Amino acid sequence: MSTKLAFIEVEASGIWPVRSLKISAKDYVTERVVATAETSGFEGNSPAFTKICQDLDRKGYKLSEKAWDYAQAELRMDYKTFAGYISDGTDLAKGYVNK
Repeated sequence: MSTKLAFIEVEASGIWPVRSLKISAKDYVTERVVATAETSGFEGNSPAFTKICQDLDRKGYKLSEKAWDYAQAELRMDYKTFAGYISDGTDLAKGYVNK
């Protein structure tokens, strides 16, 4: 089975530090939602993002490097924790803004 790529979308509501987030991972080609998670400001972002990454891994997906950059900036994630879920760079030819 070949690895499929996913990108991240984040919808935020509320005011920091108690803002709620809906994180969606979508297939890079079809833009179909393949994993979702929600979190509140009290829970932090890491558990929700971990769930997304685990769901993607189980379904044979990796995050594109650009998607990782976006998620890291938006969610303040640590590369070391999530490195195994990021592609090897074969996706760089794609010209999407956050994909």
